[in-house]
Amino acid sequence: MDCGGQQNLFVQPPIESLDLTRNSLERVTYLFARDALLFCTARCGLGLFPALYQALAIMPIIEAASKLRTVQLLEQYSNIGYAERTVY
Repeated sequence: MDCGGQQNLFVQPPIESLDLTRNSLERVTYLFARDALLFCTARCGLGLFPALYQALAIMPIIEAASKLRTVQLLEQYSNIGYAERTVY
């Protein structure tokens, strides 16, 4: 379809992929997702809760788990540590 010189918005250039022979994945974190979800909780008025409560509320959105497993995942994915006794 001719758009009179205007580019079609629905045609996208091909996405170049990474050359995995020259690149490697070193670590995966969920900091961006965590920060975005914390922003949402703050906008909803839930930012007044302690950080642990917020973390226990949003982590299951990223990966469903028990409270104890959630604390382990926070340490693994976000470098945020809580003692097990703090959770209980």
